[in-house]
Amino acid sequence: MPHLAAKCLDSRAQLQRILGDCASSGISEVFAIGGDAPHPAGPYSTGIELVRDIADITGGKMAVGVAGYPEGH
Repeated sequence: MPHLAAKCLDSRAQLQRILGDCASSGISEVFAIGGDAPHPAGPYSTGIELVRDIADITGGKMAVGVAGYPEGH
């Protein structure tokens, strides 16, 4: 399952390309995390922003796994 780190994506267009590549390869699930980079490379600073755009871009057809921490990471 591909892991997508929100803070490492340069743009929504890059996310669209990645998701398109996944779909054309038969991948129907990705794992979305915020990432550990000190500053976002593009428009995403949190995992939830990434999840929202994944749902929007794929029309809800891509399953998305997420990480949850009971305390600060």
